[in-house]
Amino acid sequence: MLDLPHTSRLEELRLARGMSEVSDRFERIDSGVMAKGPGGSWVNCAVGLGFADPSPASNPALTPSALTPASANACVDRLVDYYATDGIEPRIELSPYDDPALARALADRGFVVRVFENILARPLDPGESITTPCPAPPDLRLRAIAPTDAVAIREAATVIVAGFSPPGAAPRAEDIELWERCARHPRTTLIGAYLDGRCVGAGSVEVSGEIAALFGLSIDADYRRRGIQQALIAHRLRMAASAGARVATIGARPRVPTERNVRRMGFQVAYTKVILVRPAPGLTPVFE
Repeated sequence: MLDLPHTSRLEELRLARGMSEVSDRFERIDSGVMAKGPGGSWVNCAVGLGFADPSPASNPALTPSALTPASANACVDRLVDYYATDGIEPRIELSPYDDPALARALADRGFVVRVFENILARPLDPGESITTPCPAPPDLRLRAIAPTDAVAIREAATVIVAGFSPPGAAPRAEDIELWERCARHPRTTLIGAYLDGRCVGAGSVEVSGEIAALFGLSIDADYRRRGIQQALIAHRLRMAASAGARVATIGARPRVPTERNVRRMGFQVAYTKVILVRPAPGLTPVFE
């Protein structure tokens, strides 16, 4: 059985560390980070606040947050200034296991709910046989893309960004560049799915100690509903288990196909995050 508060700490602090490493710039704040990237990008967000003492000697699974009402207020004021001075809408991801003082300070300063995101998790057993409910095409090929393979990374990153873009919208160059940066991250492996001589899907896995995060999964619109997404999920789970991870996580908006697929492969909702923003005229929101 998963320890949900422990899983939340591991996942949120993993995310904070990763975002600090792929963003254009960032600042540490409480136990988390405030990251910045291209205008409208998902990386413009504060994550990992309200958890543990961020010092290297602390144990994030055991050390409680030390936020007081005054320090929570100071954190939120700093967050607002950090983003608003660059014309970016202040945004923060909040876990139900965060310090309650943080939620109160955000409410007092006019933050409102923008969206929810479920974090689904499943235990990993190195001896487990991980299979898919639906068979994939027999000639589907899955392979890890080397960080030095610029052509393959660009092809896969374009598929990922296209899958997260609104219908009819062309993938933005700055978003493709950000995903290329994620593909070269030292703890991350990008997996491409190939069929009919082209990349038709891709997804990444980041292993950080006992936790592995599956993210950036997208399938070309012409190749969906053929078992390719499930094949990519199973492949990355096997990789994570072999690398020593004992818990796998994946984030998904409620009611999207990804959530349904991962539930069929042993994932359950571990917790639901709320994404809060502070709208104001002239500030650029995240491109949802």
